[in-house]
Amino acid sequence: MSLWSELVQFLTLKTWLSLQLFLF
Repeated sequence: MSLWSELVQFLTLKTWLSLQLFLF
């Protein structure tokens, strides 16, 4: 479960950064 949580956080951060780069 811990590994899954880490994966979710990583994907969320990656997506957020991608959106930031796309918008700005």
